[in-house]
Amino acid sequence: MSDELQIHRGSAIAVNSDEVRAVATSLGAQASRLSGIASDVRRIPGLIDHGGGESAGVSDAAWQLEAIADHAQEATAQAVTMADAYEIAELRATISRLPEGDETNRLQEQLDALVVSNPDAALFADRAKGIDDIGGLRFSPSLLAFGLLPAVLAGPALKWGMAFVRDKNRGRVEDGDYLKAHPSTVTVDKRGVRSVNAPTTVSEAFQRIQHNNDGQISIDVIDLPGGEREYFVYIDGTSSLGIGGNEPWDMVSNVQLYVSQEESDSYHAVLQALDEVGAEPGDTLNLVSYSQGAAVAASIEASGDYNVAANFMAGSPIAPPASDALHVSLAHTNDVIAQLSTADGDGTGSDDSLVISRTIEPNLVERLPATPFGPWTTFGPHMLDKYVDTAHMAEDSGDPRMAAVAAYLQKYADAGTVHNYTFNATRQ
Repeated sequence: MSDELQIHRGSAIAVNSDEVRAVATSLGAQASRLSGIASDVRRIPGLIDHGGGESAGVSDAAWQLEAIADHAQEATAQAVTMADAYEIAELRATISRLPEGDETNRLQEQLDALVVSNPDAALFADRAKGIDDIGGLRFSPSLLAFGLLPAVLAGPALKWGMAFVRDKNRGRVEDGDYLKAHPSTVTVDKRGVRSVNAPTTVSEAFQRIQHNNDGQISIDVIDLPGGEREYFVYIDGTSSLGIGGNEPWDMVSNVQLYVSQEESDSYHAVLQALDEVGAEPGDTLNLVSYSQGAAVAASIEASGDYNVAANFMAGSPIAPPASDALHVSLAHTNDVIAQLSTADGDGTGSDDSLVISRTIEPNLVERLPATPFGPWTTFGPHMLDKYVDTAHMAEDSGDPRMAAVAAYLQKYADAGTVHNYTFNATRQ
């Protein structure tokens, strides 16, 4: 069984703090009125002579009114805190854009006064700047690199191992970050081409990933009605636990991307495939990726070599860079490797960006027996098919925040010729 779907924005949201304060004022007035009504109701038994039963009923009504009034007062305080928090965030953003001078000093004094008067609002503003930590690598390269394979298997040790690698701050990339250069030992082979329609839903896009099929990379070449050419790039996750074999989507590439932060053969393979289909630096890409593929996608976006318009990620071990691109991140709360990502709340993506999550209850096949170290870890919540199910749930949820994502993909529905190319990469 799974918990309810959670959808929240992946970037800071602009809010009019004056409107929130107006709501707080209205709530406060209603709370005062309710308290007054409750007091009047309590006086009714003394004004009329009825039996104790009816008086008890009046007393219950007064108690319920007082409870509602208390809730309204709490909501009033929360609304004031929210208004202060959004004003703090706006002041910080404004100050960062202005040159030093009298106006900046005045705003800074206003900001300092707000922070002192409402520390809870300042804390709320800090926490509301960006997305939650997300992630999930099918197998933990960093734990292997640090000799912590047992941590992947034993529950208590896993928690310690995750804290250790998170302290290494490997689960993120910054805009403009380039992976350290590393020679490529990979070649890509074009396995086929077919005519397709462009994906128009998030679930359809993730289903195009060639997971466990003959090819780790798939690319849609889309010619739009206006003559522009854009690309959807689908990148699979780890395919092998091997180290240094012919499969470039292996543990060596995981360690290179996550621990060493250098160009992996899987990264080189995607760049070669883009070159094969004629994509050039500066061209518009839509990246759709899973697990190790998401680490590759985050690194491609961070490099700035291409115009990444959208980045759709499932189970990503690395948080994408802050940018104006649309970011849609799928992250299950009990994807045990999800903690590898170390997003720090700076916010990533456009205002339409989303983080979509839920908790997956492993089925009996996915459960493993207990060990002397604690329960064995299950990787069921990290599997791609579970993320496709989550995408379907989000699309069927009716959540209005999904509308902007649907509108973005819908523009490709009228695309003319769409050719899909599949590539298989091999390490030499």
